[in-house]
Amino acid sequence: MDNFLNGVLPLYKPPGMTSMEAGRRIKKYLPKKQKIGHLGTLDPMAEGVLPLLLGEATKFFDILITTPKAYEFEVSLGYETTTLDAEGETIKTGGKSLFSADLLTQALLRFTGGYDQVPPLYSALKHKGIPLYKYAQQGTALDKPIEDLKKKFVKFYDLKILSVNNNKVLIYVCCSKGTYVRSLARDFAYHLGTFGTVTQLKRTKSGGFCLSDCVALPMECGEDLSLIKNSMIPLKKVPLPHPKIFLTDKEMIKKIGFGNALKVCSDDPLIFEFLKNSPPPYLEPVQALFCDEEENLLSLGAITSPAPHDYFMLQVTRGFKI
Repeated sequence: MDNFLNGVLPLYKPPGMTSMEAGRRIKKYLPKKQKIGHLGTLDPMAEGVLPLLLGEATKFFDILITTPKAYEFEVSLGYETTTLDAEGETIKTGGKSLFSADLLTQALLRFTGGYDQVPPLYSALKHKGIPLYKYAQQGTALDKPIEDLKKKFVKFYDLKILSVNNNKVLIYVCCSKGTYVRSLARDFAYHLGTFGTVTQLKRTKSGGFCLSDCVALPMECGEDLSLIKNSMIPLKKVPLPHPKIFLTDKEMIKKIGFGNALKVCSDDPLIFEFLKNSPPPYLEPVQALFCDEEENLLSLGAITSPAPHDYFMLQVTRGFKI
């Protein structure tokens, strides 16, 4: 158990391999029963930030997956492929491929803030339990148009053109969970009256981690875990979007460890900082991280303040075995 790792390894996935394969490259250096998972799949042709969740960090998946992601991607105008990227077969050509920077910028402004996006047919989204890409590969028609089945509003927090080189447009986007860059490239091109295909894709941010946080493959660490340990972000330093409550009382720590709820008076210094940032009343429970004095995570919890708001209930929703 001592060799099991609990944290996030921000990996730089190179192009030409699947996210699962990248995870397997690391897993061979880890203890046999070590839990590992990746945060958001990158297409094989894509490169960039691929956070690997190790041990207890796998319990953060549903939290970290909701954080914004950022990409730099190249759209080649004038043709479209089956997969909307360079790995597919060309199925549409024609229309203009050269545009002025002003026209390109105006077309991209159409998507400012976000829009209702239809995912690519070649995607892992499921319909009736079957991934969409299998329908495409087998030539099986969906029972409804894909835009009626899977259309979803996606948000853009930042969107801009980085450069233009003939028919190739380099774009930066910071976006919400569930965004398909390939669909954005397709729709951007349609708005120009032409076709578009993603020919380069780099994820620059995911789960709160950036390119500068990443370690590259291959990791020449043999049977030694030291390189992974040194590159791993420990649980207490993982950037989570929740306030922290630091427990100093041993009895409180013990109760939280057993999953028991705590009743805390509103004037207790334990929650003073929390109250400054999140004053009551609370119509819904507020998520928080319960930690010890050394910032080690004890559990993810919910804080409620029942009327008349003179006390708080700290309830465990997910414990950690550290």
